Amino acid sequence: MSREVNVDLSEFGIPKFQIKGLRWIVVGIFGIFFLFTLFYSVATEEVGVIQRFGAYTRTVSSGLH
Repeated sequence: MSREVNVDLSEFGIPKFQIKGLRWIVVGIFGIFFLFTLFYSVATEEVGVIQRFGAYTRTVSSGLH
């Protein structure tokens, strides 16, 4: 027993994105990434060493910085 099913696949197309909307999505992702890398924490038993381009800059005590 076989049945034929007629389905119009043209209505299931790829959604159209505008460049302006895509630009805001990229800016939002970059902003979230920037916020997550802006702060750092040092554990209680540790001392943080800050380096800039691999060279020693300073040490920081424990806590949120």
